[in-house]
Amino acid sequence: MRNKNCVIVWLYNIELVDEFISYLYPIRDYVDIYLGLCEDNHKKHFDIIKEFNNLNTNIKISTFRNCGADIRPFLKILPEIADYDNCFKIHTKMSNWGARRHCPWRQMLIEDLIGSEDIFKRNLQLLTYKKTGMIGCQSFIFDKVEFLHTSIIRNIMDTLDEPYHYDNVDCKKFIAGTMFAFKPAHMLKVLSQKMLDVLCLTLEQERGKVSERHATYSHSLERIFGYIYSKDKLLSSCARSNTVPLFSKNIQPYSLNLRILNDNSCYVQENCQIFGKVLVNTPKEITISWSHTPTTELAIKKYQKKDNVIIG
Repeated sequence: MRNKNCVIVWLYNIELVDEFISYLYPIRDYVDIYLGLCEDNHKKHFDIIKEFNNLNTNIKISTFRNCGADIRPFLKILPEIADYDNCFKIHTKMSNWGARRHCPWRQMLIEDLIGSEDIFKRNLQLLTYKKTGMIGCQSFIFDKVEFLHTSIIRNIMDTLDEPYHYDNVDCKKFIAGTMFAFKPAHMLKVLSQKMLDVLCLTLEQERGKVSERHATYSHSLERIFGYIYSKDKLLSSCARSNTVPLFSKNIQPYSLNLRILNDNSCYVQENCQIFGKVLVNTPKEITISWSHTPTTELAIKKYQKKDNVIIG
């Protein structure tokens, strides 16, 4: 261990190597990297490892079977990071999110965590607070959205210590997409090594792409991770960054926040279904091509700016 912080990367979709290197490069001096690779891609492992070694940081590499989505590799690595103050968990999610599947939530989730060195440092500062144990993208912190998974969630939680039994956890918030930063000590206090072994064995039955069209252990644990921290009021959103206030008399509330990503994609932080791309951004105006609306005449819209505030 060289640093007090680490990043767990599950790199199943190997075509995203360059993207993930670009996120990790600015923070390479502050983190150790735990890189998880899928056995299915073994022919590409040498090239991937060569790319990651260019980061010149401490890297531990593990290979896993293609089962349990990103959850099983995470649980396998979790005991190894017990001595770190903080950990950032990211993975190569390829699906889009939203009613029209128009939101690239991989970028949205990752960039709120480590989108730049400044964002990363602000999140580290947030994690120094005693009452912060897990943080993630504000737009994807959901409250008791369990779909078909309630029975599995209850069964798992009722095997934990009594304070974490399902009915004893009033606040059931979690970070959808399982990309978050957290203090490992708290999670490991709740999930014993024996429990981790049982969960990893159970997750072996969920092979390949894990669909949420039926109840799964992978999606149930996605929620349980958040419940463990929200039970003790330790879950919160990332440090706010790269947002521009948006004022309009046509919206309620009158003030919203536009989040602009590294590639100029953008979304309204309070409702990320409102998603688009910044085409022009000057001190006096901003032009956005919205992708959430099917109405052509509303798709591209110009707004005035004053003192870095958008006037709608």
